[in-house]
Amino acid sequence: MNNEMKWTLRAIVSGAALLLAVACGKEKEARAELERARTLYESRQFPAARNAIDTLRMRYPKELGVMKEALQLMHLVERGESERNIAYCDSLIPVREKEVETLKAGFVLERDARYEEVGRYVRPEHAVERNIGRSYLRCGVNEQGEIFLASVYSGGAPINHTGLKIEAPEGAYTLQARFVLDASGYGRVLPRLLGLERPSVLSPRKAIFTHIDDRIVGDDFDRNKILISTHPADRGVWSWLIPFGNGRSSIGFIGEPEWINQRAAGLKAADEGALNEALLRGVVAEIPRLSRILRNAVWDNGVPFSSISNYSANVTTLVGRNFALLGNAAEFLDPVFSSGVTVALQSARLASRVLGRQLRGEAVEWERDFVAPLKVGVEAFRTYVMGWYDGSFQDVVYCRPEQVNPEIRAMISSVLAGYAWDEANPFVSRSAQRLKALAEICGPASRE
Repeated sequence: MNNEMKWTLRAIVSGAALLLAVACGKEKEARAELERARTLYESRQFPAARNAIDTLRMRYPKELGVMKEALQLMHLVERGESERNIAYCDSLIPVREKEVETLKAGFVLERDARYEEVGRYVRPEHAVERNIGRSYLRCGVNEQGEIFLASVYSGGAPINHTGLKIEAPEGAYTLQARFVLDASGYGRVLPRLLGLERPSVLSPRKAIFTHIDDRIVGDDFDRNKILISTHPADRGVWSWLIPFGNGRSSIGFIGEPEWINQRAAGLKAADEGALNEALLRGVVAEIPRLSRILRNAVWDNGVPFSSISNYSANVTTLVGRNFALLGNAAEFLDPVFSSGVTVALQSARLASRVLGRQLRGEAVEWERDFVAPLKVGVEAFRTYVMGWYDGSFQDVVYCRPEQVNPEIRAMISSVLAGYAWDEANPFVSRSAQRLKALAEICGPASRE
C-alpha cells in the first residue's frame, strides 16, 4: 500500500469517526432534552413539558429512538393535563351548584311534562299566567343552559318591529334587522322560540361516541378517509371512525334505543359514562375490521364517552314573516352521509340570493324560490338515509362491482358528495324509484 492510499484511508476513518462523534453528541443532547421534559412532567409542569418535547422534535428530528420515547411521553403529558383539568372542573361543581340554586330562587320554572322535555326559567313577572293578553319582551334560560329572548305580541294587527334596544351597565345600544336568517344549527333558536318543531319521519336513534388515541395498525386503512362499518348482526347499527391529524380519531356508533337498551341491560357500570364506554367498545369488538385496526388503541385519554338521543329533527315551515331557517336549524336528518354541511351551505346559498332580491325591492316568493329548490336535495338525501336503515341502500353499497354499472355508481357517489340538487341525475330527480329498482337488481349483499 503506497503512502497516498494510506493517507486516503486515514482520512476516511477520521471522517467516519468525526461523524460518529457528532451523531453521538446529537443523541446525547436530544436525550438530555428528553430527560428535562420527563422531569417537568413528573413535577406536573405539563405546559413546560409539552414545550420541551416540541423543542426536541424541532431540533433533533433524526434521533428516531429519542423521538419514539418523546411521543410516548407526550401522551402521558396530555393525559396528565386532562386529568388535572377534570379534577379542577370537578372541584368547582359544588360551588357552582350552590350559585345556581341561589339564582334559581329568583326564577320560576315553566314546563308542561305532557309534551315538553325541556323547561324554561323565567322571571316571575314574565310568567305566562301573569301576562295573558299583554305584549312584552320575554327572556330567560332553558334547562339546557340556552338563553332566549322573545317578543310576545297580543293584538289583532301585525307589527313591524325591526329593532331591539339593549340597556346595559356599560351603555345602551340597538340591534336592528329587517330579516332574520336562523343558522343556529342544532340549537334551533327560532323553531324552539316560535313553536315550529315537529317530529322527524325518521325513527328515533341514539349515538354513542368519544375520541381515542387510535394507533391504527395495518396498511389497508387510509387516514384521509372516514371508515363506515355496519354491525355484522344488525344492519341498523353502524359505526364511524374519523381520523384526525394528531393521532386521534373520533369513533362512535348509532343504533335504535331498544337495541342499545337491550345491550345495556346485561352490563354493570358505575355511571352513564362507564356504560357508554362499555357499549361502544363492545360494538367495536364485534366489527372485525374495526377491531383489527384498533387493536392497539388507547381509549382512556380523558375524553368523555358521550351520547345523543333522538337527534333527527324537523319543522312545520322553513320560512315565515321576515325569517327563514337554514341548515340544521330547519331539519336534521342523520349523520350517516354527513348531509348536514351540504344542506347548510345550499340553504345559505339559496336564501342569500332570494333575500338579496327582496331587500332590493324585487318581488320574491320564498316558497317557490327557496323552499321548493332546497327540498329537492333534502328529499334525495332522505331517500338514501332511509334506504340505509331499511337495508335497500346497503344492498347497493355492498353489492359486487360487476352488478352495478360504473356510471350508476358515479351518479350515486355524486349525490352523496353533495350534488344532491343536480336534477339531471336520475338518482336525484327520481331517487326513491331508482334506488328501489337498483336494490332489487343487487339483491341482499354480503358485507364481508
